[in-house]
Amino acid sequence: MKTTLFNIIIAVTLVVIISFSSCSKDNDPVNPVGNTEQPTTPTESHKPSITWQEPYHLMGSDSKAIKQYMATAMPNYTLTDETLQSGIQSMTYDSADGKSSMLYSLLVTADKETLYSVVNTVPTSHTQAVLTTVKANYGAPITISDKEQLFTNADKTVLVAVRHISTEHLNIEYSFVAK
Repeated sequence: MKTTLFNIIIAVTLVVIISFSSCSKDNDPVNPVGNTEQPTTPTESHKPSITWQEPYHLMGSDSKAIKQYMATAMPNYTLTDETLQSGIQSMTYDSADGKSSMLYSLLVTADKETLYSVVNTVPTSHTQAVLTTVKANYGAPITISDKEQLFTNADKTVLVAVRHISTEHLNIEYSFVAK
Protein backbone atom coordinates (compact mmCIF):
# COMPACT_ATOMS: atom_id res chain seq x y z
CA MET A 1 0.00 0.00 0.00
CA LYS A 2 2.84 2.39 0.91
CA THR A 3 4.50 1.65 -2.45
CA THR A 4 1.30 2.34 -4.38
CA LEU A 5 0.73 5.63 -2.55
CA PHE A 6 4.35 6.61 -3.21
CA ASN A 7 3.97 5.80 -6.94
CA ILE A 8 0.75 7.85 -7.16
CA ILE A 9 2.42 10.86 -5.50
CA ILE A 10 5.39 10.62 -7.90
CA ALA A 11 3.07 10.26 -10.94
CA VAL A 12 0.93 13.27 -9.91
CA THR A 13 4.06 15.34 -9.27
CA LEU A 14 5.46 14.47 -12.72
CA VAL A 15 2.13 15.28 -14.43
CA VAL A 16 1.98 18.68 -12.68
CA ILE A 17 5.60 19.49 -13.59
CA ILE A 18 5.12 18.44 -17.22
CA SER A 19 1.85 20.32 -17.64
CA PHE A 20 3.28 23.54 -16.18
CA SER A 21 6.48 23.36 -18.17
CA SER A 22 4.78 22.54 -21.51
CA CYS A 23 2.53 25.58 -21.13
CA SER A 24 5.53 27.84 -20.85
CA LYS A 25 6.28 29.95 -23.98
CA ASP A 26 9.99 29.21 -23.52
CA ASN A 27 9.45 25.50 -24.18
CA ASP A 28 7.07 25.89 -27.10
CA PRO A 29 8.31 23.45 -29.76
CA VAL A 30 6.72 25.52 -32.56
CA ASN A 31 8.44 28.72 -31.45
CA PRO A 32 11.70 27.78 -29.66
CA VAL A 33 13.63 30.24 -27.49
CA GLY A 34 15.47 32.80 -29.59
CA ASN A 35 13.10 32.48 -32.54
CA THR A 36 10.82 35.48 -32.43
CA GLU A 37 9.45 34.87 -35.92
CA GLN A 38 5.91 33.52 -36.06
CA PRO A 39 5.20 30.67 -38.48
CA THR A 40 3.70 32.05 -41.70
CA THR A 41 1.90 30.76 -44.72
CA PRO A 42 3.12 31.57 -48.25
CA THR A 43 1.73 34.76 -49.73
CA GLU A 44 1.18 35.56 -53.38
CA SER A 45 4.50 37.43 -53.55
CA HIS A 46 6.41 34.48 -52.04
CA LYS A 47 4.92 31.70 -54.16
CA PRO A 48 7.36 30.24 -56.65
CA SER A 49 6.86 31.68 -60.11
CA ILE A 50 5.86 29.45 -62.99
CA THR A 51 8.32 29.21 -65.82
CA TRP A 52 7.81 27.80 -69.30
CA GLN A 53 10.38 26.82 -71.88
CA GLU A 54 9.57 26.73 -75.58
CA PRO A 55 9.75 23.27 -77.11
CA TYR A 56 12.25 22.51 -79.86
CA HIS A 57 10.85 24.11 -83.02
CA LEU A 58 13.45 24.50 -85.75
CA MET A 59 11.72 24.13 -89.11
CA GLY A 60 13.00 21.24 -91.19
CA SER A 61 14.66 19.41 -88.29
CA ASP A 62 14.78 15.63 -88.13
CA SER A 63 13.80 13.31 -85.28
CA LYS A 64 17.43 12.84 -84.20
CA ALA A 65 17.83 16.58 -83.53
CA ILE A 66 14.55 16.68 -81.59
CA LYS A 67 15.46 13.67 -79.47
CA GLN A 68 18.90 15.09 -78.70
CA TYR A 69 17.42 18.44 -77.69
CA MET A 70 14.74 16.89 -75.51
CA ALA A 71 17.25 14.62 -73.75
CA THR A 72 19.58 17.48 -72.89
CA ALA A 73 17.47 20.65 -72.60
CA MET A 74 14.21 19.16 -71.31
CA PRO A 75 15.11 16.02 -69.33
CA ASN A 76 11.87 16.16 -67.33
CA TYR A 77 10.06 15.03 -70.51
CA THR A 78 10.07 11.41 -71.67
CA LEU A 79 9.37 10.04 -75.14
CA THR A 80 6.19 8.01 -74.54
CA ASP A 81 5.03 7.27 -78.10
CA GLU A 82 6.57 7.26 -81.54
CA THR A 83 4.67 6.25 -84.65
CA LEU A 84 5.19 6.32 -88.41
CA GLN A 85 2.09 6.08 -90.54
CA SER A 86 1.42 7.21 -94.12
CA GLY A 87 4.61 9.25 -94.28
CA ILE A 88 3.94 11.12 -91.02
CA GLN A 89 6.12 10.50 -87.98
CA SER A 90 4.68 11.51 -84.60
CA MET A 91 6.65 11.71 -81.37
CA THR A 92 4.87 12.32 -78.06
CA TYR A 93 6.72 13.51 -74.97
CA ASP A 94 5.10 13.68 -71.53
CA SER A 95 6.35 15.59 -68.50
CA ALA A 96 7.36 13.70 -65.37
CA ASP A 97 4.41 15.15 -63.43
CA GLY A 98 1.97 14.18 -66.20
CA LYS A 99 0.61 17.71 -66.54
CA SER A 100 2.25 18.70 -69.83
CA SER A 101 2.95 17.04 -73.14
CA MET A 102 4.46 17.75 -76.55
CA LEU A 103 3.58 16.32 -79.94
CA TYR A 104 6.14 16.61 -82.74
CA SER A 105 4.98 15.89 -86.30
CA LEU A 106 7.43 15.25 -89.12
CA LEU A 107 6.92 14.61 -92.81
CA VAL A 108 8.95 11.56 -93.82
CA THR A 109 10.04 11.01 -97.42
CA ALA A 110 12.45 8.49 -98.90
CA ASP A 111 15.46 10.71 -98.25
CA LYS A 112 14.63 12.88 -95.21
CA GLU A 113 12.45 13.80 -92.24
CA THR A 114 11.14 17.34 -91.90
CA LEU A 115 9.56 18.83 -88.76
CA TYR A 116 6.40 20.71 -89.71
CA SER A 117 4.39 21.04 -86.48
CA VAL A 118 4.80 21.10 -82.70
CA VAL A 119 1.97 21.17 -80.15
CA ASN A 120 2.76 21.76 -76.48
CA THR A 121 -0.10 21.23 -73.99
CA VAL A 122 0.31 22.79 -70.54
CA PRO A 123 -1.97 23.65 -67.59
CA THR A 124 -3.76 27.00 -67.86
CA SER A 125 -1.82 28.11 -64.77
CA HIS A 126 1.11 28.55 -67.20
CA THR A 127 -0.75 31.08 -69.39
CA GLN A 128 1.12 34.17 -68.16
CA ALA A 129 4.55 32.50 -68.45
CA VAL A 130 3.71 31.23 -71.97
CA LEU A 131 2.48 34.62 -73.18
CA THR A 132 5.47 36.43 -71.67
CA THR A 133 7.92 34.06 -73.39
CA VAL A 134 6.14 34.04 -76.75
CA LYS A 135 5.76 37.84 -76.78
CA ALA A 136 9.47 38.23 -75.95
CA ASN A 137 10.43 35.96 -78.86
CA TYR A 138 7.81 36.93 -81.48
CA GLY A 139 6.57 40.40 -80.52
CA ALA A 140 2.96 41.47 -80.16
CA PRO A 141 0.24 39.06 -81.25
CA ILE A 142 -1.21 39.58 -84.72
CA THR A 143 -4.70 38.54 -83.57
CA ILE A 144 -6.23 38.38 -80.15
CA SER A 145 -9.44 36.83 -78.84
CA ASP A 146 -10.55 35.43 -75.48
CA LYS A 147 -9.46 31.91 -76.42
CA GLU A 148 -6.62 32.44 -78.92
CA GLN A 149 -3.62 34.64 -79.67
CA LEU A 150 -1.58 34.29 -82.88
CA PHE A 151 2.06 35.30 -83.26
CA THR A 152 4.51 35.11 -86.14
CA ASN A 153 8.21 35.70 -86.65
CA ALA A 154 9.60 38.53 -88.82
CA ASP A 155 9.79 36.52 -92.06
CA LYS A 156 6.37 34.88 -91.47
CA THR A 157 7.74 31.31 -91.62
CA VAL A 158 6.58 30.36 -88.12
CA LEU A 159 3.03 30.76 -86.83
CA VAL A 160 2.54 30.34 -83.07
CA ALA A 161 -1.01 29.90 -81.80
CA VAL A 162 -1.70 30.06 -78.08
CA ARG A 163 -5.13 28.50 -77.54
CA HIS A 164 -7.21 27.73 -74.46
CA ILE A 165 -8.56 24.28 -75.29
CA SER A 166 -10.37 23.80 -71.96
CA THR A 167 -10.58 25.39 -68.54
CA GLU A 168 -7.61 23.24 -67.46
CA HIS A 169 -5.33 23.21 -70.53
CA LEU A 170 -3.63 25.49 -73.00
CA ASN A 171 -2.09 24.51 -76.36
CA ILE A 172 0.91 26.27 -77.84
CA GLU A 173 1.03 25.29 -81.51
CA TYR A 174 3.99 25.93 -83.82
CA SER A 175 3.28 25.63 -87.55
CA PHE A 176 5.92 26.12 -90.20
CA VAL A 177 5.31 27.81 -93.54
CA ALA A 178 7.78 27.29 -96.36
CA LYS A 179 8.52 30.27 -98.58
